[in-house]
Amino acid sequence: MTLEAFMSHKRITYFAFITLKFCYLKDQAQFQAQLDKVNALALERIRAEDVDLARDAEEYLMLNDWISSPDVLAKDKRDILNELFDTNSFGEAGTKELTKWVGFVDWTGLSVHHLLAKKELRPVYAWG
Repeated sequence: MTLEAFMSHKRITYFAFITLKFCYLKDQAQFQAQLDKVNALALERIRAEDVDLARDAEEYLMLNDWISSPDVLAKDKRDILNELFDTNSFGEAGTKELTKWVGFVDWTGLSVHHLLAKKELRPVYAWG
């Protein structure tokens, strides 16, 4: 599916965001224009008037994965965080550290560290 097909919808979905980013990040140099558009669509959704990041899971997930994405400049991440949370407390070092921990997607692909960390997590819903 192409970016244009996803654009026929009113707003980009979290699934579309993740899928397109994964595909385009395989060859970032070739698909930089498409990555820029996907990032812009994600920010448009995250910044929407009716969005409350404390309430809306899809936008919250999208923000976290946008922040952790390797193709987004650190300055852009910092600016968006400061804008969304109405602060100037996100500096360069803090944003860089946050980038390592907030994402739900492993943008580098399958990693042993990521799998082991998942194994350490306790299940939220369990019988025993």
